[in-house]
Amino acid sequence: MFEFKLKFKTFNGLIALYIRECKLWLGLKYVIASSLLIPLLYFFLLGTGMGEMIQTSFIGNIDYILFLTPGIIAMGTTSIAMSSGHILFNERRFWGMYEEMLTLPVSRSAYLLSKILWVMTLSMGQLLFILLVGIPLVEGGFYCANLFLVLLSILLGAICFCSLIMPIASLIKSAAAFYGITGFISLPIILCSSAFYPLDTTPHWLRMIAYINPMTYMVDVMRAGFTGLWDQWILLKILILCVFTVFFFAIGVISLKKVRF
Repeated sequence: MFEFKLKFKTFNGLIALYIRECKLWLGLKYVIASSLLIPLLYFFLLGTGMGEMIQTSFIGNIDYILFLTPGIIAMGTTSIAMSSGHILFNERRFWGMYEEMLTLPVSRSAYLLSKILWVMTLSMGQLLFILLVGIPLVEGGFYCANLFLVLLSILLGAICFCSLIMPIASLIKSAAAFYGITGFISLPIILCSSAFYPLDTTPHWLRMIAYINPMTYMVDVMRAGFTGLWDQWILLKILILCVFTVFFFAIGVISLKKVRF
């Protein structure tokens, strides 16, 4: 009975923290607007601009717009996770809100989960924008072969990248160092993956980096969901993405527990 009450209290605490996170972000309407619109701009400008230049034979005989869409959504998820890390850093270093959160009867892992839930929420908003606005305008209709794989990749990617930024946001004390590190790692994560181009046509050294990049597996799983085309390695890619997700989530929880004031 006591264990059930404890779990119920933890769940209620998680919901309360998630609602708090939503209210915090809703006060930053310009950030939400840019998070939803920038992927759409990438979709139209990069997709239509480069679509005519790239031969479909290089990308599995599919339209470049459909090839690019998972990369844009994955990039958006990463950007939202980075922004969530920026808010955690400000809460911890400048606003004093993280110390107040520690007085609540909830675990620090619940705090991390509340941020992950928000990243997932905004990522779903990006997905809806592209599915209901972007693809119909360019392709002439709704197109998504396997929605389950798309949602699964967003779920795992949100957990993975939000957890990845937490150790940096929770342990680094210098604002200059924090923004410098996050700016330095975000670009390679996006570019050293299969987000914008097939890895088969890239140099060997770039492929090796991409194979240890969780975004590669997030994009590949999502691309399989969008196009309905996947190879015999799709289950292995899902498993590898799950391993990355569990690893970074554990690191994120441990880093939050080590925060001292």
